[in-house]
Amino acid sequence: MGARRELALEIRAQFEAYTATGLPLHHADAHKHMHLHPTVADTMIEIGREFGLSRIRVPAEPPEILRLCNESPTLADRALFAWSGVLRTKVRRANLSAADQVFGIKWSGHMSTSRVTRLLQNLPPGPTEIYFHPATEQDAALRALMPDYEPVMELKTLLDISRESPFTL
Repeated sequence: MGARRELALEIRAQFEAYTATGLPLHHADAHKHMHLHPTVADTMIEIGREFGLSRIRVPAEPPEILRLCNESPTLADRALFAWSGVLRTKVRRANLSAADQVFGIKWSGHMSTSRVTRLLQNLPPGPTEIYFHPATEQDAALRALMPDYEPVMELKTLLDISRESPFTL
């Protein structure tokens, strides 16, 4: 079986599995942002429409905002932001929606209260997604999958920010 066919079968299976939960489909994305690959994006859009897909996460983390948050954007950060424009174009052409920017890439697994506070103080206008990997504990399975992540700290950050922030979380 060809790789594209396997890809389509896997994407369809993922949408079917999600549909079986009965939860409304808010958006689609892919592990490690694999949907940045044009073939994956095209297949996700085509199959996703059958399941009511209307929104895709475009992992566009503006380097300028990172700089305002006292980070030094790397060449990789800048390249990822530029490449995300390819996916954004596909999303627009398909008449789907996406947030204007997404944060959580640079600090993945390390979204501390101080980082998120700086980010909230420097957010550009427009719809924004900020994602986390929170957990109540870092058990053996999480340590094996994400050994350097700090999921308990990220949960604490979410709880702290949600109590103190004027933003809708």
